[in-house]
Amino acid sequence: MYRGTAVSSRAESNIYRGWGVDVIVMTAMQEARLAREAELCYAVLALVTDYDCWHQSVKAVDIGEILRVMRLNVEVAQKAVANVTQRWRAAADVRMRGCF
Repeated sequence: MYRGTAVSSRAESNIYRGWGVDVIVMTAMQEARLAREAELCYAVLALVTDYDCWHQSVKAVDIGEILRVMRLNVEVAQKAVANVTQRWRAAADVRMRGCF
C-alpha cells in the first residue's frame, strides 16, 4: 500500500507497480493518524474508483469515469453506513466500553 497523489497517470501507476505496490491509498491516512493521537474512535469506508494501470484492457483514468464509479459507490456506502448504524445501535453496551 502506498499513499499516492489524487489521480495517478498510467506512468505513475506503473512506477508504483514496479515498487510492488498493490493498492494506492488516496484518503484517510492523515485523519486516522490524528484520530489515534487524540484517542478518538475512527473508521474508514474506502471504495475503489479505478484500476488505471492494473488492467491493460482499461483505458487511462479520466475524471468522467471516476465520477461515474463514485456515483455507483454512493449506493454501496449508504447501504454500508445504514447497516453499521443499525448494528451499532443494537450494541449500545459495547459502545459504552469504547471503540469496536
